Amino acid sequence: MDHRAVNHALARLVSLATEIVDPRVAARALADAADGVLGVDGVGVALHGAAGHRSVHATTEPAHVLERLQDERTTGPRAQADRSGADVAAWGDAGLAVWPHLADTARTVGIGCVTVMPLVSRGRCWGVLSLYTSNPEPVAPDVLEAARILADVTTSLLVKAADGQAARDAKIDVLRRASRDPLTGASSRLVLSARLDQALHESRRRGTTTGVLFVDVDDFRGVRRTHGPAAGDEVLRETARRIGAQLRRSDTLARLADDEFVVVCCDLAGTVDDPDGPLRTVVDRIRRAMLPAVRTAAGDVVVSLSIGEAVSTGTDLGAHLIDEADRSMYRSRASRADG
Repeated sequence: MDHRAVNHALARLVSLATEIVDPRVAARALADAADGVLGVDGVGVALHGAAGHRSVHATTEPAHVLERLQDERTTGPRAQADRSGADVAAWGDAGLAVWPHLADTARTVGIGCVTVMPLVSRGRCWGVLSLYTSNPEPVAPDVLEAARILADVTTSLLVKAADGQAARDAKIDVLRRASRDPLTGASSRLVLSARLDQALHESRRRGTTTGVLFVDVDDFRGVRRTHGPAAGDEVLRETARRIGAQLRRSDTLARLADDEFVVVCCDLAGTVDDPDGPLRTVVDRIRRAMLPAVRTAAGDVVVSLSIGEAVSTGTDLGAHLIDEADRSMYRSRASRADG
């Protein structure tokens, strides 16, 4: 074994530590490095997943055959190394006979020794490195030592990749929670502002209009007082669901406050004489959708909505449109009360 070649292979693996490496890339790098410098007849690397270890890369056809066989079975040297957290080595007919299906296949493809090293860190097995040789004898100690060094470096890469993924997942979860109302699933205030600004920009560019609806659940406090908080939550969830079902994918439904929602309808093709005609069509659909009572554990609740409308004129700011729709909603409620 060429120790200088081993050092070069080790340096290549260490260089990967400067970036967040995909686990499969790290596994492939380990297999290729070990195959290139250890003088074995094939190398396989498998990573641990939901279904156990699955082969990522095998450097020769015999190694590929034996890796694939162990993917299909729940027994074998890979599974034993995973369970024990220790190296597993089997050679010759007697040693491989522990796994008859593996022994027969190994004999067919010309493999006499299988050595598996688990990639263990933080109390878990991240994957396994398998060395395959045609000689039915144990692998030389210096080869095993070099393989262990390469394996340990790769394990560090896998741990780093997992930490990086966990950090990315946590960031995505924070952004997801910040962008959605946890009760109704509607967009948050933050998303509403960004979507409304974007809609206004697109309307000005295309010569269309942007419509805003301010929606308030009538007598929501009375609903909670009569039917209870849980029923109130169900009314809000169902109201958001029914409103959302009447919108296009490009529109936005946001929950502004306890029982207040805002709808942004972008790219409306209104006319000069009737610029908010398409928006009234949306309002009509929403009102029809709310006609059936909302079923809750405390009983059926008839829900009515007060809805205000505002349509962009080309130079409006998003906050101005929301305020105008809010005022329109109060005028609508007052006129219905007077009537």
